[in-house]
Amino acid sequence: EGGRDDAPHDYVFTLYVDAPIETMALPGPIVVESSEWPGDNLLDSSVMEGVRVVDSMRLEVVNLGDMRSPNRSVEVLVTMSFEDDVANGDDIIFHAPRGFELASGFGSEACVGYSADGDEVPFNSTGRPVCRCVRDEGDPHFGAQCAARWEGLREAGGVALPRRQTVQFRLSSVSPPRTPLEAHNVWRAEWARMELEGSVVLAAQSVPSWQIAGYILDAELRNLRIAFDGAGRSAGSVVDLRVEFTPVNSARYLEIRALHPAGFDFGSASCGAGFTAFVRQGPRLVAEKTGHPFQEDVRESMLVLAVRLANGGGPAAFDLTTFVDSSLADARDANRGVSGGFRVPGRITTLQQPRLVSEWQEFPAAYPVKAWLEPRYAEWSTAEFELSFSYGIRAQEVLVIQVVGAAYELATNRFTVRGPAGVLATAAMLDGPRALRARL
Repeated sequence: EGGRDDAPHDYVFTLYVDAPIETMALPGPIVVESSEWPGDNLLDSSVMEGVRVVDSMRLEVVNLGDMRSPNRSVEVLVTMSFEDDVANGDDIIFHAPRGFELASGFGSEACVGYSADGDEVPFNSTGRPVCRCVRDEGDPHFGAQCAARWEGLREAGGVALPRRQTVQFRLSSVSPPRTPLEAHNVWRAEWARMELEGSVVLAAQSVPSWQIAGYILDAELRNLRIAFDGAGRSAGSVVDLRVEFTPVNSARYLEIRALHPAGFDFGSASCGAGFTAFVRQGPRLVAEKTGHPFQEDVRESMLVLAVRLANGGGPAAFDLTTFVDSSLADARDANRGVSGGFRVPGRITTLQQPRLVSEWQEFPAAYPVKAWLEPRYAEWSTAEFELSFSYGIRAQEVLVIQVVGAAYELATNRFTVRGPAGVLATAAMLDGPRALRARL
């Protein structure tokens, strides 16, 4: 597309074909040609060795923890059986998808987390399989190609494994940072035998692996940020939030689930330019990216308007997941329990109208006449507030009182805090003439 390109490039083509019904010991060649279009002027041609068609076998691979996140440990249960007797001296090879690490370390041949499943130990006399990994750093989609191998089976009797007898075992692996190319994202098993012409595969089977859900990583790594857009507000108020992140994989939909504190509500929320609110349901919002979808490694910034904060205070935590389409079935990037973005301030409620009490009114017995006077200009008075807090206050936390607008001057003498159990011990200090800080 876009005209002819004479520069050399590497391409990956995946073709789906129906294999012959019968096995083929001598496969025909595969010819690849390129030509100009329109027209049939041949440009390049290459002949490759054909793929030998072998017998089928049973292979099942189960992701036991349904772990689909990148760079995480995953345990698989493998079940296989063959239609013919497996003889001593044969090889059984189990290949992992590209990028799934099976060996316990660089240069090691020990398989991570290998164990028999059930009472039958696979190939008990032969022993545990060895795991080898091959790395191709020159491949732009490089990742280890690992396989668990039983080489030269040595079981009692002439048959190493009777036909249709089940072999079942577990392996652990570390998943790759992203989904491998489709042709490489398969689990594959082979039964091979050494012949005069070399190792010959007698039976094989493959099953597709799962999609890897990448992470929307935290702020130190991938610029994830969830914060108030504008001034912060107290619990239960309506605010705007700014969500910034860098996707690992291309997608179009972003789901946000508020986990903590309880009571977040996206029901009346909307999205800023470039996004549309697709689902608005209590603590869940799904936003659609209009125009171009999220691009890999391109930072995104989304404004979410009119979000009602939780009624209680505390650190905010969210789940974020990106999806390919509106079915929300094919997840691409995910991060669970994202925190550290902002804290929902608790709400301070004034239970009754604050009172300003003059010095004379505090001691009516000593000043029976002046006690009738309201507080006057340039005279010290006492301000009384009756408050309740939606978020529990702990010892050594600080209460800040500031004068905004009016020209009042604060003082620390006779400052007291009275709780349900009586007067609390406090240490008050001025932070300028119009701000007071009290450690509780």
